[in-house]
Amino acid sequence: MGRLQLNVVALPAPDDYGRPALFVGQREVLVGVLVILEMDGSTEALLAAAVELDARRPTSAKLARVVAPTEGGVVVVTFWESAQARDGYQSEPEHREALQASGLLDAVTEMRSRVFEDAELELR
Repeated sequence: MGRLQLNVVALPAPDDYGRPALFVGQREVLVGVLVILEMDGSTEALLAAAVELDARRPTSAKLARVVAPTEGGVVVVTFWESAQARDGYQSEPEHREALQASGLLDAVTEMRSRVFEDAELELR
């Protein structure tokens, strides 16, 4: 699948929260960090743990999140406002505690992740 080329009709400008944004016609494009996390294990246990973790550690730094079942686990796709926000969130001691309490660490047998800086999230 190729990359979609957008014709930008305005200069980059911060949105109401100070995040970089481009405006394309009636669409807003946010620039941030995309993380794709694939986790192997019991699909049901991982789905439940992902919901529990999100409930234990809400943050406005996550602009979008998708959780989907796979044949051998789940995939979680998260769009963060910035690398700094993601790193700060994950380095807090409360994050490790929430990972353990949610059951996620016990449910995962293997994990793979990919991080994409300067990703674009188009809002319609």
